[in-house]
Amino acid sequence: MLRFNFAEVKLSFIERFLTLEVVTGLVIFLSIMFFNLYVELSTKSQISEVEEKITNLEHQREILRSLERKQKELRNTKEELEKKLSIVEKLEKDRGVPKFLYFFLEKNNVDGIWLEVLSLKGKKLNIEGNAQNMEKLYRFLKAIELNLGKAYLEDVKLETIPLKRINKKIEYLHFLLSVEIEDGKIERNPG
Repeated sequence: MLRFNFAEVKLSFIERFLTLEVVTGLVIFLSIMFFNLYVELSTKSQISEVEEKITNLEHQREILRSLERKQKELRNTKEELEKKLSIVEKLEKDRGVPKFLYFFLEKNNVDGIWLEVLSLKGKKLNIEGNAQNMEKLYRFLKAIELNLGKAYLEDVKLETIPLKRINKKIEYLHFLLSVEIEDGKIERNPG
């Protein structure tokens, strides 16, 4: 049996729209809106964090590039310094004084002699200098023959220095000689 209620019930405006379906739909709609808002805010927050990390990483990358450039410069400087150091070490190793030069340091060998030029080519030593007198030159030549090698006197000139203050002239001998240095006298002693 079917019953029909034809009595009209007066519902207010709000009651008419607040049916279970409308309220449920409204709750679902608001839930979706809040969920979307939450997802959007969360996504914006994550995007902001990622952008901050990207900025930080780019800054770190620039620092790394700067350090790599500095490292490259330091490597180049190191290589250059190592080359210079090897040159200095080689020069230090080769810097020794030739043995024959010690001959000229002994006062007895060069007494009365003053040298102007010493040059060495191979085993030939060329000497240009001056002597007080012939006796000093003779002793010098004899010392060379005993200590260095065969000496050849190439030129000797008698020269004078006028001293105007005391009105006197000083005579001296200007000489050129070459010496064939014996083996073992040219070798270098470490400096």
